[in-house]
Amino acid sequence: MKHVTMNLDGDHIMFTPDGKVAVIDAIKALSAKDDAEQIWETLKKQCPKFREICQSYRFKEDESDCVVDGEAWQMIEDALLDYIARCRVPYRTLTFKEPLKTELLKDKSE
Repeated sequence: MKHVTMNLDGDHIMFTPDGKVAVIDAIKALSAKDDAEQIWETLKKQCPKFREICQSYRFKEDESDCVVDGEAWQMIEDALLDYIARCRVPYRTLTFKEPLKTELLKDKSE
């Protein structure tokens, strides 16, 4: 299954086939800033747990991106909004819901 890309006012946010979001894409889209990588590094320094909740995913063969599920994104988004408020960075609100559990769609008679 192929990944999904969402366009938010010109910013592209990539999702894995199982619904995990690319953290840098989401930060860039929400912070309306070009320094999403620097913001992410700052957030990881402020909350080392963010390093543990990230998973690597290859959207491109030669690159690996940090992705998280909806619950982890909520934690990151809370920290991001705090960072934005302290630094007076403009932002947009974006909520990611948990992906549909495909095992619930399988025929029980199999």
